[in-house]
Amino acid sequence: MTGTSGNRTRPVSHTASAGLENLELQVAAGFGKVEKGEIVELNSAGVDARFPRERSPVLAVGEILQLAFRWCDQQFESLDIEAQVMARHDDEHSVRYRFSFQELPGLGHEALNRLFNRRGAYRARTEPGEVVDVQLWAHQRVPRESLISARLTDISVLGMGLTAQLEQDAILKSHSLVDVSFKLPGMSNRQTVSARIVERELRGDSIHYGMQFSDSLVQALASHQDEISAYISRREQEDIEQ
Repeated sequence: MTGTSGNRTRPVSHTASAGLENLELQVAAGFGKVEKGEIVELNSAGVDARFPRERSPVLAVGEILQLAFRWCDQQFESLDIEAQVMARHDDEHSVRYRFSFQELPGLGHEALNRLFNRRGAYRARTEPGEVVDVQLWAHQRVPRESLISARLTDISVLGMGLTAQLEQDAILKSHSLVDVSFKLPGMSNRQTVSARIVERELRGDSIHYGMQFSDSLVQALASHQDEISAYISRREQEDIEQ
């Protein structure tokens, strides 16, 4: 799903993988009526929803409206999001709409953040010629006992991607929880964070690590007050403006 507002194209994120059965989408259908749609796809850029034909709201492509997300078990507060109708598909029994969010809501709302696939957040890739050296070692161990060097390939508020020399994986092959030290452009000091290696992949003569930040760090970054968040937001804005 690609979300477009005016001439801007937002980065696409992967869909929520589970938990949609507890989530309900409501759309104002005029004359005070509210219609409930079945969520087909959901990510941080937008949502696809299907309505029974006899109870579908009648919306024009390009129309901007308020969507309401409601949790059936009322575990979380409801969430209202402004969205634009990007596409409409009619068949004999249903009408399916694609909505693009006018704001990116996911990381600002605990429940949606849980629903999005962990790889769903915007991933800021390093710029051409930009080298960000990273050091990582087994969590809560003396660094020199398991230290390896890597380079950053991308980072989001949920995790980061690294590339390292293949032979270095032998040092960390028995460890998934690691401490990571790095300094992004614009940061005043190096930061050390905890992360879990969730993916290891051979790429040429190097190894790629997919890292997932600890939940506590994800929550801290969601506030957009951290230097890491500032870097990610800047790179995202640059991509939108290109």
